[in-house]
Amino acid sequence: KKAAKSSTSKPFSFFWVEAGNNIDLENNLGLGFGFPAVIAISPQKKQFGVMMGALSEKSLKEFINSLMLGKIVLSALPPSFNFKKISKWDGKDAPPLETETSKEDL
Repeated sequence: KKAAKSSTSKPFSFFWVEAGNNIDLENNLGLGFGFPAVIAISPQKKQFGVMMGALSEKSLKEFINSLMLGKIVLSALPPSFNFKKISKWDGKDAPPLETETSKEDL
């Protein structure tokens, strides 16, 4: 949140998506390398940049500074750029999956 607040005057919008919830978006942006990732979008230029690696306040600030200095390679936004609407995360972990175990499996 601190890193996001420090970038409110920057010409970029930032977002994070959970892996697997927006497969089309992930494919369109070339996010097949793994996660976590933060995406910075320049709406005026219709371009985006990707931060790959650990998420921390320090790494996010470094990414934002690198964007502003032109050190991050930007790619053109694909024409089919859109988000799939999903339910808001409730902040809780999902319950463990229950499976049937037979005596033979033990």
